[in-house]
Amino acid sequence: MSFIKKTLRYIVNPRADISQLHSVADDMEMVDEALELPSYNHISWRHVVFNPALMLGALVTLALLGTVLFGPLLVPHDPYITTQSVLPHFDTETGKMVRPPFAPSAEYPLGSDAWGNDMLSLIVYGARVTLVVGAYVALARLMLGTILGLAAGWRAGSWLDRAVMNIVGVVASVPMLLSAMIIILALGIHQGTVVFVVALAVVGWTEVAQYVRGELLVIRNMPYVEGARALGGTDLQILVRHVLPNLLPQLLILSFLEMGAILILIAELGFLEVYVGGGSYFSMGPFDPTYHLANVAEWGALVANGAPSMRSVSHLVLGPALAFFVAIVGMNALGEGLRRLLERATVNTAVLLQKRTLFGLAVFVVASSLIIKMTGPSLSFARVASQFDGQRAYAHVAEISQLSRSQDEVTVIGNKTADAASAYIQEKYREYEVMRGWKPAGQLSQSYFYTAQDGDEVEGVFGFVPGYDAQLSAELIVLVGGYGAEADMGTEATDGLQAGLRDPSGVALMLETVRLWQEENVDPRRSLLLVAWRGEQTELEQVLADPEAFTFLPASTQRPVRAAMVLELDGVGSGEEALWLHSASDQKLRDLFTEQAQDLDVAVYTTPYRRNGPLQQKAPFLAMQWAEADRSQAVSPERIQKAGELVNRSLLNLTRLLTY
Repeated sequence: MSFIKKTLRYIVNPRADISQLHSVADDMEMVDEALELPSYNHISWRHVVFNPALMLGALVTLALLGTVLFGPLLVPHDPYITTQSVLPHFDTETGKMVRPPFAPSAEYPLGSDAWGNDMLSLIVYGARVTLVVGAYVALARLMLGTILGLAAGWRAGSWLDRAVMNIVGVVASVPMLLSAMIIILALGIHQGTVVFVVALAVVGWTEVAQYVRGELLVIRNMPYVEGARALGGTDLQILVRHVLPNLLPQLLILSFLEMGAILILIAELGFLEVYVGGGSYFSMGPFDPTYHLANVAEWGALVANGAPSMRSVSHLVLGPALAFFVAIVGMNALGEGLRRLLERATVNTAVLLQKRTLFGLAVFVVASSLIIKMTGPSLSFARVASQFDGQRAYAHVAEISQLSRSQDEVTVIGNKTADAASAYIQEKYREYEVMRGWKPAGQLSQSYFYTAQDGDEVEGVFGFVPGYDAQLSAELIVLVGGYGAEADMGTEATDGLQAGLRDPSGVALMLETVRLWQEENVDPRRSLLLVAWRGEQTELEQVLADPEAFTFLPASTQRPVRAAMVLELDGVGSGEEALWLHSASDQKLRDLFTEQAQDLDVAVYTTPYRRNGPLQQKAPFLAMQWAEADRSQAVSPERIQKAGELVNRSLLNLTRLLTY
């Protein structure tokens, strides 16, 4: 270990190790003279204040950094949750048709997009993605270009130099915009920010490499380099101790200029509809036009969505274009200001290669990792899930249990009758604006009950939450929860809350989820089918396997609607602190739920249930319940709270992912 530390210190330390020079220089005065460092002019406040480019660039950069870190706390909408906040409708109060996009106003300072989403919120959230991508692309370009430029310049005229310069010629011969677009599409535009960082770094490192090589051709012949070589310094030591300190000031300037060029490239790609995430296809109905819609709040995506309507609705492009303009001007001004500053005052950049640099790099890695985490939707999903109200869900459990015991029947639609518990669930669906899940075949009136092909009515209450993505809305996520009397237990009362009834906590969890999503304006890409089931498990399996079961669902797609995955939520109201996932559940769904449970500090076990087995479905399914859950136990609001947060986090991910 000491040998490794000594070696690193020997390579990185800007000053040569005197003990290593005694074997070369017998005269100590010669060594001291060789190691004598030039004097440095300190930077004074005048150098900064009377440098308008530096002041402007620093202010803009600080403002952008503040926007990335704290901007989302100041805007009203979360674009990762709300994707189509206002659909065209007739306003009975004003007597006018309400149709976005809305012009700039007090409610929408920069206007709204074509779906009624606040442009200011989109731009603020988009700053995280766009600026983080730009920063990492600039860093990758500098690292790649510096390494290859140093290798080529130090070995000028060698095969390595010729190879690097030939690669530079090939890469530079293709227009950067075209080559970046080809690489992004080839790697998969839906892979997100990583693809953009790789593609934009690969096509943009050549200028850095050429600059570093040109500077090195001059530096390698300087007297201090010849002196270091004469004193026995290796190539690596000379490059790190003497060459890099002389290149760092210019590389620092070049990094901000590169950042500006990268933002220009991202804006150009946006006009070509190439942006982070790639977007999805949105349709308001099965027979309505299909639109391309961005799924990630990013400036290039906003430019792409607004470009087709740029002349008729100019504010759709004006906002993101102004954001690009301010950021590009700020980066270029900061680069120019640093250049002027370093011309007036000499800076000892050799200190950047000492131990404090390693600490600074560690801080940068930690900070950037946190920022990258904030650029995705995970924080938004966690925020929404944390708003799940276990006490409200517990109240649903108590009400459904009490009504199930009464066995009363009430009229719900026309001459349609249902037991009191079913009527309660239907009423909550209407209150939370959940669409009815089925239409009886051959009838115009809608009903919450499913009518089988033989005409028999199957007991259950169905609700439908449509997805907006024309590609994914046909893939149903089916949530199943039971309620009512157990067929094998009768109605004998016990001391538990359920009193011989099914545990309705799964149904209560669904009701609280749709209420929460309505309150938070959650717009899922995939559709949700909510099944509150009173019948036998085998009957439910037949319903979900019926090819005609989903014919009447109002999904915004022309593709056949099918059950893409089924989530069983029985037994989520009572039990121990550990969560059981049935071993027969789909592996990908188990992995997703396990990952989300770890974030909530919930222990997860994969094991068969002690009682009822899972639904036998061709579609992937996941069955979950708390460990040691028992029908005689009273339902706990705390258990429903944890289960609700877990299910909501997982659902928000499942409704968004192209492939779960």
